[in-house]
Amino acid sequence: MGKAEFQDAYWKESWDASGVRTAGMPPKGFMGVAKPKLSEGRKIQYPVYARDFDEQEAAVLYMFGTCYYEKAGYEIFFELGKNGIKLMEKPPEVGHPTVTYYSASAASEPFPPGTFPRTVTIVDGHGEHGVPVKMWDQ
Repeated sequence: MGKAEFQDAYWKESWDASGVRTAGMPPKGFMGVAKPKLSEGRKIQYPVYARDFDEQEAAVLYMFGTCYYEKAGYEIFFELGKNGIKLMEKPPEVGHPTVTYYSASAASEPFPPGTFPRTVTIVDGHGEHGVPVKMWDQ
């Protein structure tokens, strides 16, 4: 299907019973849904903090990611799993050319106090990043 044929199929003009011209859009899913992928945001930064909860005899890592895109409508989030820590994005299906700023945060599973790593590796669309872990109260 060529571009012109696609556009014709995408927007269909019709006339309703009252004689009003309408432009109908295809059902949701016709264009497909944007699938999450590794974030390709601009100027991504990652602070990571370790916080001890003495009364619970546990510690948790808190991860933050910030960036910007030159188009509105993105979603960013962390994916924590057996394959490590990834910053993911869900691109907009349609976005306006507006610079927009984003943040994501996540908390690790608890672990014994004082056993947190000195660095964590976070993967995004620009590669792997060794991020130093700071104590929460610093």
